[in-house]
Amino acid sequence: KMEEGSLRCDLNVSIAPILNDGYVAPSSDSDLHENNPFASYLPINTGHRVEVKNLNSFKQVVAAAEFEARRQAYVYLQGNPTSQDTRTFDVATGKTVVTRNKEGSIDYRFMPEPDLPPLILNKETLGISLNELIETLPELPEEVCMRLKEEYGLTEDVALIIGSDVSAVYLFESAVATAKRELDGEHDDKDVARSVANWFCNDLLGLVKESWSYETSDYTTASVSNSTVNGERLGILVAMTFEGALSSRLAKNILAVMFKEEPDKSPREIAEERGWRLITDPIQLKAICTDVILDRSHRSQYQQYLTGGRFVTKIEKYFTGKVMSATKGTADPEGIQYYVREVLQEQASNR
Repeated sequence: KMEEGSLRCDLNVSIAPILNDGYVAPSSDSDLHENNPFASYLPINTGHRVEVKNLNSFKQVVAAAEFEARRQAYVYLQGNPTSQDTRTFDVATGKTVVTRNKEGSIDYRFMPEPDLPPLILNKETLGISLNELIETLPELPEEVCMRLKEEYGLTEDVALIIGSDVSAVYLFESAVATAKRELDGEHDDKDVARSVANWFCNDLLGLVKESWSYETSDYTTASVSNSTVNGERLGILVAMTFEGALSSRLAKNILAVMFKEEPDKSPREIAEERGWRLITDPIQLKAICTDVILDRSHRSQYQQYLTGGRFVTKIEKYFTGKVMSATKGTADPEGIQYYVREVLQEQASNR
């Protein structure tokens, strides 16, 4: 009853060895298969399927299937057939335990379905060997997650978010390649990759979900394939933050503009057109800080700073915020903090 958050299911597990080219050879006559209608399609000594009953979570299904596959493989390699058992899964030990044994297929009311013959997958039926077929398959999410962690230094949570969507993986790797090219090796590759992942998960994905939920009222189905910002533009934006050309606030503004208003322009073009360039010149920063601190509208805060005491740090933060507001976020935050403190100390010493 999934609507109640409860689950109970039975699991059936059987194994068969894969021989050359993925072909499972038919067995010879054997009393091991006398009750199995598909005996001619099973390898010698493969035995029967095993039923594991009353599993109540997907985690238990996975754990029971993995244990049974290993147990049956071990039995098979010993040259013994797998008995036709009914088993239960012991959560504490992670093992299956026999509850009863069935003598033959009659106990399970098996009968072959004439319209559904056994499906044999080999080179003859597929036109390609199983090994060749496997090589053509795309990366599975688990493999992608592992590669993202090893190659880019991402945490597991971030790797899972990106690896769950093929479009997201493509956009992320495209953005990383672009950012590295723009920075020309001046920064650690994994630092760049982690920054791209941060912008992707925290900002771009948020815009995608917001846009998708507005259109469909269901953000859970949102995909990065619906993003108007591609990997190249995101990579350039991240590179600009590493270069010191943009503050985090400016970069967020540009990302929103790229997503909602300018689907074709690069971050550099938008920054140039709108004057969203980080002010880093020391002389200019100090002049701006001086003007804000000596403005008559902040006279009471200025006087409070001059009295000293426990309000000094609070007043410094106050003026830092006012300078950021006056520059509309275009001034270097670290530079503002430095010059606000310097100007205040100079004014206090010149009293």
